[in-house]
Amino acid sequence: MRRFWAALFLFLTVLGGIGCWYFFASVPLKELPRDGFLPEGAKLENGTLNWFEVLKSQYPEGWQTDRNAFRRLAKTVLLHERGRYRPALSDEEREEILKRQEEMMKLLALEPEEWKNAGFLSDPLSAYKEMLHEKYADDDAEREKRDAEDAMEIPGKDPVFAAEWVRENSPLLDEIARIVQDSEMFFIPMVGDGRYCAMNQLLPYSAFARSLANGLIFRAAYRIAQGELDGAIADAAVCRHLSQLYQKDAIFLVEFLIGFN
Repeated sequence: MRRFWAALFLFLTVLGGIGCWYFFASVPLKELPRDGFLPEGAKLENGTLNWFEVLKSQYPEGWQTDRNAFRRLAKTVLLHERGRYRPALSDEEREEILKRQEEMMKLLALEPEEWKNAGFLSDPLSAYKEMLHEKYADDDAEREKRDAEDAMEIPGKDPVFAAEWVRENSPLLDEIARIVQDSEMFFIPMVGDGRYCAMNQLLPYSAFARSLANGLIFRAAYRIAQGELDGAIADAAVCRHLSQLYQKDAIFLVEFLIGFN
């Protein structure tokens, strides 16, 4: 009788072990990042977040202006990605980033000191306020009267200043427009998920893209005030192609897909 119970216990133990193995082997377990959250469409491959799939899931078919844009962007993002999903950038990776930035500067015919902080393109609103402080330093009432909260107000308030700003900055804006229109590889996408702060580190110079977009918008407003509708429409079209701004709950993610192989 004891042998019977011992055999039955052994049989049930083996059967239970087989059942547990089958259950865990047949149920796919989803690996999550440390904070337990994956954006829609994301997959972890060997502990690395596949941003290619993230981008692909968030954009409709045919959004890219170059047939290899997804591949190029994914390669760049995976190269630059750091922090939560990868160790800090190595010296070699940092050198690669600097090399690519230098390539962009050469394509735009800009010197490194001009590129720094995107300072080579004057911000119309900041320049206007600086002019007011200099011109009306002793007349607070007049300065406040002429002040503007938005750059779009300037062409109506001070057409002379607006004309001067457009004259000084148009050569650069024209060159940017030429590059944007002539190159199918020039595209600045955005990925929306504010919880991934590391994404803010991936791709450089979002301020540069914003300054270009703001410059184009300002020149378009000036051209409308002057009755140059064709020029204003052209600037608006370039600006639309250049950047997609202020998506809800998004981090501004900028990449210049120029010369990236």
